[in-house]
Amino acid sequence: MSLKCGYIGGVSMVLEMMDGGIVDIKYDSYCDNWGCETCGYGSSYINAITIILTSRTLEITLDNEYEYAIEESFLIKYFASNAHLFTTFSEEQFVTYLKENFKEAIVRDLCPRNERDTDDWYEFCLKTHREGLKVSFSETP
Repeated sequence: MSLKCGYIGGVSMVLEMMDGGIVDIKYDSYCDNWGCETCGYGSSYINAITIILTSRTLEITLDNEYEYAIEESFLIKYFASNAHLFTTFSEEQFVTYLKENFKEAIVRDLCPRNERDTDDWYEFCLKTHREGLKVSFSETP
């Protein structure tokens, strides 16, 4: 699959959309609180993602206990596997899509299904991560 890359108004694009696109994606991770010394309870592992679009900047913060919610490889897979969809979106539709679907994609990545898992165990894993993972979005023009 090829990404629809190019230039709009002299600006290099990572991914073109109907009315602009992604200019850059930045990623950082850090531990904000180590939590309990013996078990890690109360820890706060932060992933900070900045998506620079032509019309705005979208900041996504993931706060998870015990481990980082994602690695850089998740972002690569997520954007590459959805590129065909994102190129048909306006920037507004893209932001809305992320707000509605990004957390669930992360939760499903944290709980990979395998044949040994019972349905109850898999649903427990999904429920636990849905409740534990905090995702926040902020936008600046």
